Amino acid sequence: MYFFDYGNAFLLTAKNAGAPIGNSDEKHVIRFKYPSYVQDIMGDIFSLGFGP
Repeated sequence: MYFFDYGNAFLLTAKNAGAPIGNSDEKHVIRFKYPSYVQDIMGDIFSLGFGP
């Protein structure tokens, strides 16, 4: 299942509302259960400093 939501803004809002959509690791990085289509295709390129 994919969310066509650039930047996972919908999933972040759902997590802040208490929905069980992912976990945070020891560095407080959120690992979403459902990746965005951009993240699935390109990987974690935006968190590496590339992108808009």
